[in-house]
Amino acid sequence: DYFKGLGIPLLSGRFLTRQDDSEKAPKVLVVNDVLARKFFENENPLGRQLHFKGAVWEIVGVVGSVRRYALEYEPSPQIYFAQTYFPWSICVVVHAKVPPLSLTNELRLAVRDVDPELPIADMRTLEMAVDATLQTRKVMLVLLGIFAATALVLACIGIYGVISYSVAQRTREMGIRMALGAGSGNVIALVIRQGLRLVLVGLGLGIAASLGAGVLIANQLYGVSKTDPAVMAGVIVILVVAAALASWLPARRASRVDPCVALRSE
Repeated sequence: DYFKGLGIPLLSGRFLTRQDDSEKAPKVLVVNDVLARKFFENENPLGRQLHFKGAVWEIVGVVGSVRRYALEYEPSPQIYFAQTYFPWSICVVVHAKVPPLSLTNELRLAVRDVDPELPIADMRTLEMAVDATLQTRKVMLVLLGIFAATALVLACIGIYGVISYSVAQRTREMGIRMALGAGSGNVIALVIRQGLRLVLVGLGLGIAASLGAGVLIANQLYGVSKTDPAVMAGVIVILVVAAALASWLPARRASRVDPCVALRSE
């Protein structure tokens, strides 16, 4: 019941049974669908034979493929034998309806009932096994996330500083516009539009660059899109808000200045 315990589906044929777990039984094995496609293409692999370890084995079943070593590696061709033929290490899979680690003592007692001298090592849940393969990547992603957040904050500060400075330099221009009859609301809207136009051009270039970078790192990603629209939308909103504030705040201050004072400013 190894396949049932791990939820590996049977695609054709049958699973291995207790009757197969004997040296007197016919030598049979189960293959995954990657091996079946690679060596038999569109033919039915059931009943076909494989030469392995100096013996001839008959294929009796085809099962789904799993990522055996790490999530970033694509499934490779795999074959499954009865334990009798490879007894050097035994992996027992337990499918539990309760928290698996709560059964630790019961599982150790069950193994000792079979063989008191048999060592028990590496008892863990499947989630723990998967997490162990991702530890290095998680550390890298945390650091990358910190660097990305820092870059985003610096971008917001830079946009705010440059745009607010450029708006402040236009105090005289705003005084002239208001002296000629422009309302403060019109002046503020004009400044915001001009500030956002520059930011939108920069965002267009940045999105194009990020799409290109996504193609380069596509093989490093698992379970996420290289062009995540939610992330892009979030970054765009943050930068646009920063640019809008950088344009609105100094423009609002300048619009409240008396036109005569603004005209005399340098």
